[in-house]
Amino acid sequence: MNTFPAIRILQPLGEFYLTAIPAEYLLKICFSHRHIRHDADEKGHVQDEGHQRRLSILRLNEISRYLETQDATLPGTIIIAANCKEDGTILDPNNGEENVKRWIIAPKEGDDREIVRINIPTTDKLGAVVDGQHRLWGFENVSDELKKILLPCAIFIDLPTPQQAAIFATINFNQKPVNKSQSYELFGYNLDDELEASWSPDKLAVFFARKLNIDNESPFKDHIKVAAQDDRVLEEINKLRQKEWSISTATIVEGILLLITKNAKQDRDILHKYPINSRSRKSLSNIRIHGEPPPFRGIYLAADHDIVIYKTLINFFSAANELFWGKENCGLIRKTAGVQALFRVLRELLPDQLEKNDLQQVTWISILEKAGKLDFSNITLFESSGRGRKRIQDAILVSIGKMSLGDIMDQDFRKYLENMNRGVNNV
Repeated sequence: MNTFPAIRILQPLGEFYLTAIPAEYLLKICFSHRHIRHDADEKGHVQDEGHQRRLSILRLNEISRYLETQDATLPGTIIIAANCKEDGTILDPNNGEENVKRWIIAPKEGDDREIVRINIPTTDKLGAVVDGQHRLWGFENVSDELKKILLPCAIFIDLPTPQQAAIFATINFNQKPVNKSQSYELFGYNLDDELEASWSPDKLAVFFARKLNIDNESPFKDHIKVAAQDDRVLEEINKLRQKEWSISTATIVEGILLLITKNAKQDRDILHKYPINSRSRKSLSNIRIHGEPPPFRGIYLAADHDIVIYKTLINFFSAANELFWGKENCGLIRKTAGVQALFRVLRELLPDQLEKNDLQQVTWISILEKAGKLDFSNITLFESSGRGRKRIQDAILVSIGKMSLGDIMDQDFRKYLENMNRGVNNV
């Protein structure tokens, strides 16, 4: 375990942490998705892989030589997305093996909430370099003594890959070495110039997450922030922003992806085999999906009814807001585990409602209202974890008759639900 002091910075996008980490340690724990363009196949399709520009040997050598000088200084921050795997996915806090590897933000003793510690438990490469790759890898060919130099870093926790792209592009659009088209080509996450019909599932999910955060009709308006999927961190954001609650962008993006894909990376890779002006979601139609496809998969592939997905999110979570979030005993239902559970409940309910062609808010209220009596404030029972998420999900599904008590394998929780159904909640 390595620990570094940091300052919490809260900005409109969300929060990040300013710290200083030795270059030699960053070289161990960081990676960069180098952009590779493969030769065209027999059909003329070109495969693009990776996000970052290829490293320039000339520039690396220039930086290495500069570091050997007496007046060497690198005050610019290395921007890092923590808890990011090399396939572009984020470490799952509900997966035990992955959770123990996550970079954690821990408050320091005292009343100053802006001063924290960043705990990095492993040397696994889980820090994606969003900006500053040449500065960092310029240290590879210098002396061991120089590798001990501290580099200023801005660390984002659980930053989705599309938003890494947006930050990179924003930083570099105004700099001559990187033009706008190149930034978009390398990252493949341009939401402005690329046709919506060509968007991969994660692009669409990020677009919806942004829209949900600014739409006056959205129950998530002003509550979605770039932050760790960690309720302790989100509570700190709430205090600083004087907000009652917040939810991370990653939680919303991953929830939306559950409704439209079983493998977002595979979908994205297939789409990126095609030139940007001929990409189409319909090219994903022939992918074999094991089991039932996600409920909105067909609508996503059609590419011309995305509004149905978005309006359903508005209607379903507006119903949840009315029935659960507005109550004094809402507890974890409005936190990470609760929102994750609600997305899974929506996934279970959607097939029937799509068949009935009824996705209205009033319908979702009528379906969920029997679960309105649930008390999610029992912290022992509805804990902030993977088990807590599953319990919230199961409690709602049992209450509305979508799941039987016999299907609950957690005996203590089944007993709680049985007592609740009898009106004798002794837990």
